Amino acid sequence: MSAGVDAVEVDAARTSFGYVGVWHLRNEESFSKNPIWISYRRVHELLRSAKMDGVLEGLHPLHDLLSRAEGLKGVMIDVKDPGICSDVADAVRKSGFRGKIYLSLKSLDEVEEYRALMPEALILGSVDKAVELGISLMRAYRLDGLSVRHELIDKFLIDSIHKLNGLVAAWVVNSREEAESLAELGVDLIISDCPQKLDNLKNA
Repeated sequence: MSAGVDAVEVDAARTSFGYVGVWHLRNEESFSKNPIWISYRRVHELLRSAKMDGVLEGLHPLHDLLSRAEGLKGVMIDVKDPGICSDVADAVRKSGFRGKIYLSLKSLDEVEEYRALMPEALILGSVDKAVELGISLMRAYRLDGLSVRHELIDKFLIDSIHKLNGLVAAWVVNSREEAESLAELGVDLIISDCPQKLDNLKNA
């Protein structure tokens, strides 16, 4: 929040202690000192490990983090585990968070359940490989947009999603040059580990 961002992105998964926890890097220094954290594919595994609970920097119950997010305009919850729809919805309600909520999902079979439980949320499908398939899935599941690995994003993708009245979120963008290029193309959301580097972007 000190970097002036409108929203924060957090990874949500079930912990070994039974609550839905969130984890993310706090700052660039943490990122450089802890290269094991670069592997986002293992985040959900680490969160479920009793040995790691309470040890990873930035691990909190989701409702606790959101309840302390006063003044924050929005949050993107990147759901890492299937089967936690009720837990995520309950955590948001319990927190009393009133900002905009984006959900990034890989398990698209749960889209309708999330819609029923969290009608206020915008649901984005997470895409890290087949972009054309992502566009098809957006139509099929009536998604509000796609959250896409930034290297896969081009003008065609953005125009295709915008024609469907959808949002395009780009992740993970830690270079100002890349962020400016994506902003020029028209992406709607830029997700970064180092938002302080991207302050006052042109066209963003």
